[in-house]
Amino acid sequence: GATSDTKTIETEGSMELNVIQTENETQLLFDPNYIIGIGNAIGNSWWYQGLHHIRYSKKTNTEIEVDGIYYNITNEDEKSVEVTYKGNSFYEYDKEYTGSVVIPSTVTIEGNTYRVSSIDQYAFAKCDGLTEIVIPESIASIGEYAFASCYGLTAIRIESATPPVVYETTFIEVDKSIALTVPVGCVDTYIATEYWNEFTNIKDFSGIEDIKSDNNIEICTHKGALAIIGATDDAVVNIYSLQGMLMHRTTAGNISNITLPRGAYILQIEGTTHKVVL
Repeated sequence: GATSDTKTIETEGSMELNVIQTENETQLLFDPNYIIGIGNAIGNSWWYQGLHHIRYSKKTNTEIEVDGIYYNITNEDEKSVEVTYKGNSFYEYDKEYTGSVVIPSTVTIEGNTYRVSSIDQYAFAKCDGLTEIVIPESIASIGEYAFASCYGLTAIRIESATPPVVYETTFIEVDKSIALTVPVGCVDTYIATEYWNEFTNIKDFSGIEDIKSDNNIEICTHKGALAIIGATDDAVVNIYSLQGMLMHRTTAGNISNITLPRGAYILQIEGTTHKVVL
């Protein structure tokens, strides 16, 4: 088995903190009477409050980066992956995710297609530059502390009618008044689900009542292809179904490469929303 090494360090206030180091994790054992001092000892009190035993799990494999998102392969036979953090330990980097992040439902790795089925513990922890996260229907669970201290987060969009499994600490120190957008008809389900019900601004997205027109942007269609006039080529374009599911994320300059089946769609372009019928 893995070897371990136990040592004791002194902290402010004469507190003793036992550190057990094994091959794959670090465990911190301390007296709960000195819980306030732990922040001074370690420097990150935000996830320690109320805990008497803390584990820092280390990765046993190297994460894989695809389009700015990091993944662990969780099941090679079933071709499934989880979104994770950059580096061997979650505290090695804390700014790897910034701005708006759209997690895909599948990802291609070395020619194989994997289903993105979960978000790892600590995956986005302390990424205070993260402003928006889109979580696809394929995500069934989100680990502990996955979004801990994401102070800049202003919007969460979830495309699953079934709320993913989350924990009390998944969104610790995230503003619970931010917009949590869920599929049409699913607001009551999320309100009735533990920990999701801590969010106070849960709404669904039909894509119709939220439309904001922009006379400077024109959308042309031809045989399922789209063209956008009036937006810069690098303008981000999100294409949604009327049920609020993200279908594609691209740019105005590349949108002509996407072919959609006949139907109605919602396009978000530079803060404006447009309904398109093909």
